[in-house]
Amino acid sequence: MMLNRREALILGTFTLGGLSTGKYLSADAIPGTDALDALAREYIKNGKAAGLGVGVCRNGKVTLCRAYGYADVATQKPLDIHSVFRIASVTKTFTAIAILQLKNQGKISLTDPLSRFLPRVPRSGEVTVRQLMSHTAGVHDYVFGGLPPGTSRHWTSTAEFVTRLAKVDPLYDFDPGTRFAYSNSGYILLGAVIEEASGQTYESFLSEHIFEPLGMSDTAVDHTGDSVPDRALGYGLKGNQPGQFVQVNDDGMLPFSAGAIRSSLADLLRWQQAFFAGKLLPMADVILMSTPSKTTDGKLVDDARWFPRGVNPKRPDFLTSDNYGLGLEIAAAYGHKSIGHDGGISGYNSIVEHFPEDDSDLILLANTNNGVVDLWMKIIDSMGHSN
Repeated sequence: MMLNRREALILGTFTLGGLSTGKYLSADAIPGTDALDALAREYIKNGKAAGLGVGVCRNGKVTLCRAYGYADVATQKPLDIHSVFRIASVTKTFTAIAILQLKNQGKISLTDPLSRFLPRVPRSGEVTVRQLMSHTAGVHDYVFGGLPPGTSRHWTSTAEFVTRLAKVDPLYDFDPGTRFAYSNSGYILLGAVIEEASGQTYESFLSEHIFEPLGMSDTAVDHTGDSVPDRALGYGLKGNQPGQFVQVNDDGMLPFSAGAIRSSLADLLRWQQAFFAGKLLPMADVILMSTPSKTTDGKLVDDARWFPRGVNPKRPDFLTSDNYGLGLEIAAAYGHKSIGHDGGISGYNSIVEHFPEDDSDLILLANTNNGVVDLWMKIIDSMGHSN
């Protein structure tokens, strides 16, 4: 039996993944174009973000692609659909796609030990590529410290990062495969794996195999100091006061394959459509990425989370499950299933989600710290009231 992409993703994600399907989305679960446009305009008027990009696809067709506010507050340069944002951890989905493309080229197996590519990393023989992709490898996230005293979090090459990471003590928060903990370090190691397996730089591999084939001319792996004419400047809110925008200085910290991609609303809509239509990977791999991961003892990662001592954040009541596949977050809010990723980095915030049960997509971009969070909450709340 041949399945269309909607049926394949529902079955692959929510049946094979061990979750009940729950409620199906109505066709109007995501607010319509007029309602979303009104929400976005009010959001900008209320000073919640300097600039905002909102995109929606329904059944593979773009129904909303619109920019609001400013790319540059000082000059009042308006944002447009080709304005370039840093998309932060949405980068991880691109990294996972690259790994699976290399798998299909016969250059990587998901069961390969990390030692095949990076033998100098301690205990690398115990860690698999798949565990790094699903955040079950246990590699300590350098963002939370652990580098030797006097060691900078800035690096100039992949090899330099790997060398520094190998000195983290302890390098592992738990034994590989036994728990789940989100790790930027793990995804940077995956970027190094891509380079070792392909013989190319991470950015050249992504350009050749993802950006160029899809015509994503606004998209690249970003570097501090890159001249990007259409870049939306990044902002924070002074004193957390709406409308009090302060430009955020680039601190030079761009986390490579864990969060360094820059892109535009127009490009991300193009990419989202292509990915979920199986144009970058076979649909079997799209399903694989979209299926909740498990630990070695068979637990869904949502039931096997590891937190540092004294930390155990409360889940919002509307979030009924919160799993992770391979480079994709898999959640349910008010029973509405979503597959995607969010990202936050100094001056920028992004959310990219696919709702398989009605084959729709939502993209939110802001050039302001945490700039899409409140808008996303309003949209999720409206979905909750649509039941």
